[in-house]
Amino acid sequence: MVCKFAVASSLLSLAFAAPSNKTCSTQLNVTSQTDLDTISGCEVFRNSIHIGGDAAVLTLNGVQNITGDIYIYNATELTSFAAPELQEIKGSLDLEIVEVLSTLSMPQLTDLGSIKLLTLPALEELQFNAGVRNAKDILISDTSLKSLDGLNLSQVETFDVNNNKNIKDISIDATSISQLLDISFNSENVNVSLPNLKWANNATFRYCASVLMPELQSVNQSLGFINNTFYNVSADNLESVGGTFILSSNRNLQKASFAKLSKVGGGFVIANNSQYSDVAGFSNLSSVGGAIDMVGNLTNASFPELNQVDGGVVVDSDNVFNCSVFDEAHENGDFHGDAYVCKGKSTTISTTLASATATHSASSSSDSHATTTTTHKSTESASGSASSSATSSKHSKNGAVANSAGLGLLGSLAALLFQFI
Repeated sequence: MVCKFAVASSLLSLAFAAPSNKTCSTQLNVTSQTDLDTISGCEVFRNSIHIGGDAAVLTLNGVQNITGDIYIYNATELTSFAAPELQEIKGSLDLEIVEVLSTLSMPQLTDLGSIKLLTLPALEELQFNAGVRNAKDILISDTSLKSLDGLNLSQVETFDVNNNKNIKDISIDATSISQLLDISFNSENVNVSLPNLKWANNATFRYCASVLMPELQSVNQSLGFINNTFYNVSADNLESVGGTFILSSNRNLQKASFAKLSKVGGGFVIANNSQYSDVAGFSNLSSVGGAIDMVGNLTNASFPELNQVDGGVVVDSDNVFNCSVFDEAHENGDFHGDAYVCKGKSTTISTTLASATATHSASSSSDSHATTTTTHKSTESASGSASSSATSSKHSKNGAVANSAGLGLLGSLAALLFQFI
């Protein structure tokens, strides 16, 4: 009887004496699996883990929560990194110059402070099986990722995905991106889908085969589509752009639709889209706070609600173009800037000029002419040379950005804004 009581007491004691979650707090510098194994008994690690050296395979066992960062830099031989129990990294998951890494497995990870994946040319997929729901900042550059499967984000501050040559699909469910959205210089076949995005602070798209943003309503700063390969682009719920709106050097573009866009706070630039001739997708645009610059193979442009342009207006078409609508708006005082130029391709050329003052009255087709304000002596003085698109201060690609000699000075300033996005 005493023996049975002793056994029962021992079992009861063990039940109440079960150890609580172990917490460790010393920063860990890792060069081998042995180093990682020293914290395998820690469910919570209250510091950062720095990994380097020449280990080929590393596994972080046991740890479920890290309050600091995981930082892997220049681990020249590392092909696989796994953290099978890890659920949260409050800091950053930061991998830089890990050139042979092909496996990144964190099947239970759902919460991150930020993700930075830079120069991982062997990495083709993210094994985030549970789906990362929370991460403020995303920077992914120079990887071989084919998609961003595993990132199921709802709200993001920065989303910058660039120079990933094999990526075919970029899709996130975020409803807002509060600082920067930049998708640039990836595969020309990449399809971008942002089905729930309603608001962005600043957005730029380069080298995209499609961009879908059906719910987008507002962009605080600038919105740019530059050097893309899509045939059409639309954001029919977009109502306002606080800065510059730019469509530039999209070589296949034939149709653009922004049916609810009523206000652009900065410049409005459409330049060097060689197949985009009929600008008819801006039926509600009423106000432009900067300049309008339109250059290219244009045959028609319709802005039925436009009644206020605070900057200059330059329309320079390589095709036959009817300027009457713009002339009328100019005469009505809707254009408040110093410069107004509208001209298209001449169909007849006058062979007689009565005097030097006849420069602006030389005959041409009724659909092709130029008008200037009294502050400009000629159409040439009203037209400057500007970049039709901007090279990102962070990324570049040979031939990705084309120059446009036809943009007006004010449009130059508008396009120049994109150099600092």
